[in-house]
Amino acid sequence: MVGLCQDCAGKDVLDFGCGTGYGAYELTQVTQSCHGVDISAEAVSLCRSSYACNEITFSHIKPVEETPLPFADASFDVVVSNQVIEHVADPDAYIKEARRVLKPSGIFYLVTPDRAKTFWHY
Repeated sequence: MVGLCQDCAGKDVLDFGCGTGYGAYELTQVTQSCHGVDISAEAVSLCRSSYACNEITFSHIKPVEETPLPFADASFDVVVSNQVIEHVADPDAYIKEARRVLKPSGIFYLVTPDRAKTFWHY
């Protein structure tokens, strides 16, 4: 998380698949602006009620296979995708859309579980 926060400091950040909004909210501690988007209207509603502040916006989106993100090309310094891509129907379309909204010198953080190293113990 330290590297992510350093890379987001003073930057415009997109949380692509923000879920409950906690990660996006935490990033607002260092970002210039943070935009969280998710395909779940319920999740976005929860985000808006739980993490409303001037430094963050939350938007409900359609899957990128259906509709592009509502942002211009090269809008963000950093795009964060935390444990989302494993749920996406078309990962290639998802990555292409992240790249489209990312500035040429931007950073794309893509985090996914490593199922081979996941340990379940009951």
